[in-house]
Amino acid sequence: HIAEFAVMSGLLRIPRILRLPKGASRYLDRWTGPLRNVLSDYTYVAKDTGVYIKKHPIRFMLMCLTGCGASAMWIKNPEMNGFIEEVLDYSNEISQCSELTRNKAAQNYLQNLIMMHHTGLIRYLNLGICSLIIMNSNYKDCHNFSEKCEYLQPKWWEFHDSLLDIGFWGRWWCLEREMVDFDVNTDELTDFK
Repeated sequence: HIAEFAVMSGLLRIPRILRLPKGASRYLDRWTGPLRNVLSDYTYVAKDTGVYIKKHPIRFMLMCLTGCGASAMWIKNPEMNGFIEEVLDYSNEISQCSELTRNKAAQNYLQNLIMMHHTGLIRYLNLGICSLIIMNSNYKDCHNFSEKCEYLQPKWWEFHDSLLDIGFWGRWWCLEREMVDFDVNTDELTDFK
């Protein structure tokens, strides 16, 4: 307000180029008024947050750690493309092993995953901090009675039967568990006992 008074009284001269036309301050106030209100709201929020931090420092630290952990899990959440890439990588690795040394269970598991992916029976579900690979009961474009009837839909308590893999922290846990000894034929080991 002091600057406005200085300009109006003539104490402070503004070059003619920088002067606003008459009535322009009304339009300027229309835009700057809401911005001032938002700025004052944010200053009150910052002050209240500072008071809360001083009052509950441990709770605030736990809230920050929880938020950072959830953000890190969100960022590291694997995608469907990553799952398909890992399946193909394991398929390439197992194909380089001899037929005599391949683990039959791991090979069948990979072949089933590849077949389900090509037929459209695999569905990807992103839950934010983790991802699920689910087997559909029917194809994507299937319009049979069993697909449309609500009484024949899978029940929630049968969900674990259709769960193929869980993705968390950049890894697909079930796939890695199945592929631990993909190059060890367990049938040959049982023959020696």
